[in-house]
Amino acid sequence: MIASIAGSAALTVLTAWLVWILWRGGWALDTATDRISILGKIALLALSGSMVVLVSLGFAINRRTIKLSHEGFEASGGEGDDA
Repeated sequence: MIASIAGSAALTVLTAWLVWILWRGGWALDTATDRISILGKIALLALSGSMVVLVSLGFAINRRTIKLSHEGFEASGGEGDDA
């Protein structure tokens, strides 16, 4: 739980930082295309990281498993506790 709260805070700070860079950057107009391209790649990387964290938290909390082997694909879990 602490990790998810800290992760959401870190992603919020990262997003605010990217917006600040775009808004208050002060760079020359001829570098705008390159700058936005690089910042967009950073944003996509951050979103990919958050997706990995959310999926892994979903597997940890709900006890779901996915197995991929030469015999095929198996997904299980998500049921309620029997106790």
